Amino acid sequence: MDEESVTIKVVIERLLRTRSATEWLEESHWVESSSPEEIDAHHRAYTKKFEKVLKEITTEIGEPRFVTPQNSEWFSQWYPEAFAAAAWEIDGIWLCLAAEHPDRETPIGLLVRSLTTQERDELAE
Repeated sequence: MDEESVTIKVVIERLLRTRSATEWLEESHWVESSSPEEIDAHHRAYTKKFEKVLKEITTEIGEPRFVTPQNSEWFSQWYPEAFAAAAWEIDGIWLCLAAEHPDRETPIGLLVRSLTTQERDELAE
């Protein structure tokens, strides 16, 4: 197993143990002065990074229960800033891999987070 997969495995274990946390894998610079075309290019690059990590996590814990774009409506209810996302439910904990961009000027990020079903439901309200 390569070092990057071990890192993902450790991240997953830590997040499931803490039940409610976020691990940033990568983050862009602030993009407030970027053109729409540059932001689109960042989104494409982070989507490719998301897809790579999605494969690694799927190797470790199996197929996600929800994934974009097939389940975009489900994600939009509680995680509207994610433009690419996958989620697994493991023993009452949601593990979510996401590429997100909360606001036009803020950094674009790739992260893995864990949250309880109750926290996810509260975000959906």
